[in-house]
Amino acid sequence: MRRALTIIVTVLVQSILVICSLGLVCAADKLEDPFVREITSAPDVSDTQDDKESVDSTDKATSNTSDEADGSGTAAEKVNEEAPKYYFRTIMVDDVNPASKKPDQGSANRVNAESGIYRYQMIGNQKIAYEKIRNCIIDVANGTSACTKFTVTFAELGLGDHHEYTAEELGVVSIIADGTITDEAANAMSQKTVFNMQDIVNKVLVDLPFDCYWFDKTALIMAEDYSVGATKIGDSVTLHYVGDGLTFRFPIVASYAGSNEYYVSTASVQRALYASGRAKAIVNEYCDLSDYGKLMKYRDVICDLVDYNDQSVVNEDTPYGDPWNIVYVFDGDEKTNVVCEGYSKAFKYLCDLSEFDNDVTCITASGNFFTTNGSDCGHMWNIVSLGYGMKYMVDVTNCDNGSLGYYDSLMFKKYDSNPSSNIYRYKVNGITIQYTYYDYVMDIFRDAALDLSDTAFVDAPAIYLNYSRKVVDLNWNVVSGADHYEIYRRYENGNWTRIGSSTNTHFQDNNVSEGKYYYGIVGLTADNEALNVYNDKYSIDCYY
Repeated sequence: MRRALTIIVTVLVQSILVICSLGLVCAADKLEDPFVREITSAPDVSDTQDDKESVDSTDKATSNTSDEADGSGTAAEKVNEEAPKYYFRTIMVDDVNPASKKPDQGSANRVNAESGIYRYQMIGNQKIAYEKIRNCIIDVANGTSACTKFTVTFAELGLGDHHEYTAEELGVVSIIADGTITDEAANAMSQKTVFNMQDIVNKVLVDLPFDCYWFDKTALIMAEDYSVGATKIGDSVTLHYVGDGLTFRFPIVASYAGSNEYYVSTASVQRALYASGRAKAIVNEYCDLSDYGKLMKYRDVICDLVDYNDQSVVNEDTPYGDPWNIVYVFDGDEKTNVVCEGYSKAFKYLCDLSEFDNDVTCITASGNFFTTNGSDCGHMWNIVSLGYGMKYMVDVTNCDNGSLGYYDSLMFKKYDSNPSSNIYRYKVNGITIQYTYYDYVMDIFRDAALDLSDTAFVDAPAIYLNYSRKVVDLNWNVVSGADHYEIYRRYENGNWTRIGSSTNTHFQDNNVSEGKYYYGIVGLTADNEALNVYNDKYSIDCYY
């Protein structure tokens, strides 16, 4: 019996010791938790001694008599001298106003572009952040992600995973002075993460006519501050980033907001994806047309699907959303309409989805719209490059039924005057219409992308075709101003191909087989500037 009691007591004592040790561990965990919360939230930019210095991790070692005797101090004092000390400082990040029209003339990490439509090429952090933000916006638009809080991580910026920087690596005199992280060190860390979010947002808005449908560009993009932390062990001091990276909270328009802030509604995303599918079906329907034929059809389709939403403009309480985007154009609902932004984004979206024979590009341009009959307001329209250096203004909004440019008076027309680099004027039925690019548009796009062609645009000349003995004879009307002509051909559903040139208005195609052929003629000046585009009006059946 005694032996049994002895065993029971022994087990109980061991259990009590284990429980006590666990309790000490839990207590230690509880002591660390508030400290962790404090350094990760980093709410204040001010640095206080209490915020920056943690409790020293010292071992309460028993004093050693021999240490005291030789003057070297106690073991506890030695440990205290070598114990790490921690300091923290908040780095402020500015919020972004995406609706700002003030250009940034000196953004970091940008170089002049040698080609393409943009004035600057993004490099370094700017390029990394742009690609990350762009991909996040597309993921939300496609329903892959619902959260609109986007983080550009320190690792993505090439800053490693909690890499510790010395003063020498940062190029500063000291990291800690008077018990605080120095301004010099904090600025050095801040500079490593610099990118211009305003520029990124401006580019995203012109790059992604569909994918930004959920994004409220009239509200602030909220930036979350981050912290840097210094560790001091003896004379050694290093500095590191605290947290994952730079986080920005993109606002959501009311019609796409979910139940939680910065989360989109799944149902609203599905509605947008349905509209996108209808847009893709339109492009597929007209894929066999010429470049010019596709563009004219896109204008027709958009104007057939929607009317101008006057109510949204008149009612200042109308929240920013679908009337300014493209979902209402393609949602299949006759009652939903858009304003100029919706017209122009829809036109660009159809162009972006299309495959063209020539180098056709379409951009959206914003600015002031003024007419001598009373209009003076902000506006959005398109600029379309048709290849051969031909660029023309396309204002689908004002080509709609009832508008002053109906049916095509403000589409692919030569301007009447160009008093300055950012102003183009047209005359329609005695009314002067002036388009003035906003400064930020001039800052985004190269001059070559915004400068409109000063040669008159004409449709394809009439072609007269005759087939005999495996040869097609072509004769066509003169294109005013043409020095020579290029001849294009396609076979039924094939692609357009250049088959020759002529200095007069006649050409023989002696390389045909059985089937249906389409022909197009482009008139060019002596400097090889194209004067027209071709279409699918002229075809002939060839049979042996």
